[in-house]
Amino acid sequence: MNSLTDFITSLDNIDSLYDLENEVIKGMQRLFRVVVGTYLEALDDYIFNIKQDGYQVINKQPRTINFAFGEVGFKRRYYLYPDGKKGFLLDKKLKLEGKKRLSPYLRSVIASLSQTTTMRNTANVINLLTHNSISAWSVDLIAREIGAKAAEEIADNESKSNSDLRSVDNLVVEGDAVAVKSKDKGNIITFHHYRVYERQLHSFTNKYDIADLNRDVACERLLKYLSSHYDLKNCTIFFSSDAGPGFEPDTMMNLGTGAKKTEFVLDRYHALRKIKMTLGHFNDLTPKALSAFRHYDKDKLTVILDTYESQLIDDNQLNQLIRLRNYLDRNWKYITFPRDRNYRTVGNFGSIESSHRAFTYRLKKQGRSWSKDGLKGMLALIEARVNNCLGSVLRTSLRKIKELHIEPDESIQLPSVSAQKYLKKSFAPSVGVMHGRISVDAPTSSAIGRLMKIFR
Repeated sequence: MNSLTDFITSLDNIDSLYDLENEVIKGMQRLFRVVVGTYLEALDDYIFNIKQDGYQVINKQPRTINFAFGEVGFKRRYYLYPDGKKGFLLDKKLKLEGKKRLSPYLRSVIASLSQTTTMRNTANVINLLTHNSISAWSVDLIAREIGAKAAEEIADNESKSNSDLRSVDNLVVEGDAVAVKSKDKGNIITFHHYRVYERQLHSFTNKYDIADLNRDVACERLLKYLSSHYDLKNCTIFFSSDAGPGFEPDTMMNLGTGAKKTEFVLDRYHALRKIKMTLGHFNDLTPKALSAFRHYDKDKLTVILDTYESQLIDDNQLNQLIRLRNYLDRNWKYITFPRDRNYRTVGNFGSIESSHRAFTYRLKKQGRSWSKDGLKGMLALIEARVNNCLGSVLRTSLRKIKELHIEPDESIQLPSVSAQKYLKKSFAPSVGVMHGRISVDAPTSSAIGRLMKIFR
């Protein structure tokens, strides 16, 4: 009977589209698993025929890889190398290594999902859509591994010299620090976030975000990115931050090496928030103080702060007011916008605060806490997504292997796989006599691994 007809007949008893789609997907996945398994065994045969002299085949051993379409099992030859070492040439050629045995594509899908939802939810989605079985713990390990590779790839791209440098009139560099909860109770981890973009009057273009746990590393990456992407000789760079520790005006403007001119603009969001927090949200003086700040009226603001001071009855409030006065005195000359400094074509700043959400939505919601390694890997993945290069970064970072080049050879034919053959109904053959074998690459912590050590 025609195999397609058999397959359609097997769907007769299904009474919902959900079950129908599920059965069709599983049927196609079974076919794909057979195709890929047959192809990998054919590659092993090809390597066997072209291998150099001195390699001795010990036996054939099974290998299992989890692809997006399911678990693929196949056998490949185990060799004794000329130098006395042992191994699998197919695994070596294709870099099929690691305990997780997941395909690069599936690993990239897992890494992409993990940066927008929890590890447990990612595992549930993967298990539902691919009919695999992966735990939240495994997702976390994969995210860390892929994140580390993505971070290396991003750093390489930032430092690559570019002969076609962009020449612009102005650039904006904003910086801020973000605190997230640490796995160590009572502690926090701070990462440093910089954003570079070209600012016009009503829009900004070519934005690029840099996030790192180490501020010095983030600054070094920023300098490399600016020097390798922009011709700064005729460019004015505007720096903006809250002027906090590590983001002071002098520290920020030192990052403008090679620029025609550097300017610092105080981030108004943080300055206005300091005024509100010090005077209080429900104080009648607060709106007046904010208005005086926005209109650059320092004398009026001083009078308002003096009035507030006369009403204080708490030493703690007095100390907060003194810190606010010192903060405003240090940074008053930086509060004006570029348009007030005769830069008419440059709009306002402040996108760094809203851009934090791309990171904090994943890192801070629902009281989440992180280890340094986990946070570093997740930062790299989110940063790549924000910069619209996640796909290319994952493909490149996962392509750190030598491709297996197969030259045409008429004497060696890869076996063909018939879809009709594998869509037919299959019956389990008689098991017969069971044969046992101790796998040489079994984990040492497993029962087989411990047994193997006894025989050694």
